[in-house]
Amino acid sequence: MNEIIVVGGGLAGASTTYHLTKLGYKVVLFEMGNIASGASGRNGGQVLQCEGKDSDPYVIMDRLKYTKKHVELLHQYEEELDFDIEFNQIGSLDMVANDEEFEEIKALYAIQTKAGDNEVEFLDWKGLHKLNPYFADFLQGARFRWTDGNINSLFLVNGLVDMSIKQGARVYTWNKVESVIIESGKVKGIKTKDKNYPCDIVVLATSFWTRELLPDFGLRIFPHRPVCCISEPYPEVNGPAFEVKMGDDITWGATQFKGGHLLTGGGAGRPRKLEE
Repeated sequence: MNEIIVVGGGLAGASTTYHLTKLGYKVVLFEMGNIASGASGRNGGQVLQCEGKDSDPYVIMDRLKYTKKHVELLHQYEEELDFDIEFNQIGSLDMVANDEEFEEIKALYAIQTKAGDNEVEFLDWKGLHKLNPYFADFLQGARFRWTDGNINSLFLVNGLVDMSIKQGARVYTWNKVESVIIESGKVKGIKTKDKNYPCDIVVLATSFWTRELLPDFGLRIFPHRPVCCISEPYPEVNGPAFEVKMGDDITWGATQFKGGHLLTGGGAGRPRKLEE
């Protein structure tokens, strides 16, 4: 078999490269910019399990099975990588700001616990503000999960790539893949500006840009650009990471990294429509 080519130097591409090289495969990773220069290096770094408003107990527990595995992998990466990924299990809060949302999460909490989720807790106004007295009074309650937390996603991605190189991977940054070469329905390689690279397997970890690499497949992937800001180093905030939904479109959250920097941000409204 030829080398496996992975396109995209974010978390998905870095993790794929790391695990393939760990299994002994020869892998080449292409990234059009720097490692983790896209969404994987520019996010809140929150580690959330069973996020969302699922009410089907089977969906809840099936999803939790995978998110628990994610947490296990993060602990594994702490041992295997030469980077401190700053995994901090300080818990997370899914907070609500009105009566309707309060009743919704109360009902969801009952469904989750009945389904077998024994890590989630329900907090009313008193419990929430006891956990963190700095929250605004209009926040009425929350779901709390103590096994959640945050990581430094920039460090995680770079740690995976760094160890992949030590395991034999070749990594080309600032090297944009222009297309996937497909002949008679079979992958034959990739094309960059300078040359073609033959291979039998191409892994596209390219998010929104996948539709540009496979224009004939009619992929409808919608970009979403949240906004965020990061503070100067700040004394440790004694409390979990949090999320709160504000209106129908925007979710805001915050997390603090090991260096004291506080990151806050959220969605900038609905994703813009894909141009036809």
